[in-house]
Amino acid sequence: MEMTPERMERYDRQLGLPGFGSRGQQLLAEASVLVIGAGGLGSPAIRYLAGAGIGRIGIVDSDTVDLSNLHRQTLYTMADVGESKAVAAAAVVRAVNPDTLAVPVIACVDEVSAPDIVAGWDIVLDASDTFQTRYVVSDACWRAGVPVVEAGIGGYFGQVMTIVPGPDAACYRCVFPEAPAPDPSGRRPPVLGPVAGVIGCMQAIEAIKLAIGYGDTLAGRLMFGDFSTFDLSVGEVPKRPGCTLCGDPG
Repeated sequence: MEMTPERMERYDRQLGLPGFGSRGQQLLAEASVLVIGAGGLGSPAIRYLAGAGIGRIGIVDSDTVDLSNLHRQTLYTMADVGESKAVAAAAVVRAVNPDTLAVPVIACVDEVSAPDIVAGWDIVLDASDTFQTRYVVSDACWRAGVPVVEAGIGGYFGQVMTIVPGPDAACYRCVFPEAPAPDPSGRRPPVLGPVAGVIGCMQAIEAIKLAIGYGDTLAGRLMFGDFSTFDLSVGEVPKRPGCTLCGDPG
């Protein structure tokens, strides 16, 4: 990517950061990030990744924009209600940064589709909102050797962890061997909109650091935040013996 005067102006505020400069910006331009879920987490992540100059952003979502989404899914406006989230989000990416190629993918992510969906991407951000999808995505990324930034939110709480597959790394199932029991009422859990914004931004930061190879990521660690008190903690994630995905079951 040629650093034209326009690009120098566009990226001016990050070019002077440690790990950036023209080389770091080039690494971002060469990177591809797949965001699975264009909702509360995906909205800020997608917008900031586009602004930073990620070369290619994939946006996977099978849903349409609903009025109830707008309090936390900041990519969308009233004009987008009823439209495909993936398509509407891709339009925002193109409007924010013409340097970034936006690839909308209207698809459901399941055990069958996930391996093909994550294949060929440098980094995956799992911004989905169900445990079932997180297990499927993390399993597919582990088997493909693709780093994945996992996140979850609920109420005033949020968490982020980065998984870089390797012989000594812990996978998602090491931390969460089994999904919690679903709410018998079938209701979606409440969430404070800005919590989604904070956690989604943290996912974007992780993706950028992975892309340029700078700083300490949350690989092998779990960040948990209680935003009702602003208590934040980061703990090591050990590999779990007997893990059904990355351990030795025997």
